Amino acid sequence: MEEYINNKKAMAILGIKSLNTLKAKIKEGLKCYGDGAKRRFKESEVKAFIDGFECPRMNGNTQFGKAHWEMRGEWRCCSHCGSMNPDDVIEAVESLGPQIIKGTTKFYKRYIELPGVKNVGDGPIKFYTQHFTEDQITKINELIKKEIKN
Repeated sequence: MEEYINNKKAMAILGIKSLNTLKAKIKEGLKCYGDGAKRRFKESEVKAFIDGFECPRMNGNTQFGKAHWEMRGEWRCCSHCGSMNPDDVIEAVESLGPQIIKGTTKFYKRYIELPGVKNVGDGPIKFYTQHFTEDQITKINELIKKEIKN
């Protein structure tokens, strides 16, 4: 399991010196856990925020550059395909329940119904499982199975 890093380490990776600049990066979509002095980051997410990533839906075509996580409402979404960030999907299911996930005819795509999100301008409306790691797939499946048992 990945360990968390503090504000100072995240700022060093980002090449910034100001907490206000760090707060601006968080508003731009940098995921943080906790607040203030207790704020923590995953090092891989900080590096991905800088470098971007190849969206699995790009099929190797990065002629327009790499994707990044951008904020749509309160949620991070892939700048290429619009998929909701897997960690945010898990967080939403943990807090709102698995009934927010709706199936599609495609095995790799799901719709998600979030409070206050009426269209893609308000926030995410879908996610693609190609963005998920095996651990994230296991976690989301456990949350769904837990609800079915109850």
